[in-house]
Amino acid sequence: MRTSGRRLALAAMGSLAGCVGAPPAAPVVTTAGDSESTTGTEPPATTASPGASETNAGVTGGTVSGGSAEVTTEAATTRGTGAAMLEISDAPQFDFGDVDVQTTASHVFTVSNVGNGPATGLRAIVVSPSFAVGEQTCGDVLEPQADCTVEIDFTATTLGLLDGTMTVGGGTAWEASVTLTGAGAGQTDNLLQNPGGELPGQPPPGWINTGSGEWSSGEVPTVLPWSGAGYIFGGQGPTLVSYQLDQASGVEAWATTIDAELLRFSFVGFARAQSNFNDEYTFRVRYLDAGGTTLRDWSLPWTTGAMWEQYSHTRYAPAGTRSVQVELGCRKTGGDFCDAFFDGLDLRASYP
Repeated sequence: MRTSGRRLALAAMGSLAGCVGAPPAAPVVTTAGDSESTTGTEPPATTASPGASETNAGVTGGTVSGGSAEVTTEAATTRGTGAAMLEISDAPQFDFGDVDVQTTASHVFTVSNVGNGPATGLRAIVVSPSFAVGEQTCGDVLEPQADCTVEIDFTATTLGLLDGTMTVGGGTAWEASVTLTGAGAGQTDNLLQNPGGELPGQPPPGWINTGSGEWSSGEVPTVLPWSGAGYIFGGQGPTLVSYQLDQASGVEAWATTIDAELLRFSFVGFARAQSNFNDEYTFRVRYLDAGGTTLRDWSLPWTTGAMWEQYSHTRYAPAGTRSVQVELGCRKTGGDFCDAFFDGLDLRASYP
């Protein structure tokens, strides 16, 4: 269902193909097959006023005077200005497809001089950290009607859609370009810091307390952790209010893929209360724009229970998302502490 989105995104990238270094209007040149020799032949019929004189293009010494044509026997010569004109195979856009992150795919492009003059000072330039010029057979000069090849290496430096441009040109050659696209396939590491509360602190390092009560992390004997030695837990505070702990992960690096709605986020977390019918807990995942406005969110209904339970959420980030925020909640129903515990929190992005 996401293929059409990928195609639309690539089409948007390719809409600028050929704009970089676009050539000026082509000079008028005469090529073999276009020239016309009039030596020893009658020139085309010409109407002239008495006394008028006209020189025929491409004819040496041939004139029309007083309505009669006279053609000399001197050899006529037609020669163009020798302009080079370059074309690149697979233009205006070439898609490398999905490539695993941090691996490389290569493609060989053919550069052709379809003009009638040599292309000199030839060079290939790539604009993008994800694409690089590899082996090539193009030298300093590419003669008319000759070809050479340029290999482009695409390295998926990050997740999602990537693009660049290859331009080939030279001192006497018009520039030709091709838009390069590709995508990094795979999954990120956990985007959350201190996801299991192994780093002790109040509030837990990497997290922000935005509620009414205390939050802590580390090793405590209250309950056994789900994994490791520590966890995140609520502390002292008022009764019948919501405690909240937040952590936002910036995702601006994948803006192009997110805005095409092709980047998927997956959240997994474990939670429990101290005992059954005790204080309640919740999770929330918010997708925020650059200004912090919530575009979409997912939340777990307030829950309680004396066993570790796993909860998960997966969705494509809505267009405009620039950060994904995970929120932990505890609601104290009585006693001194808000007895909700969180462990094994995990947030990852993946493509496709």
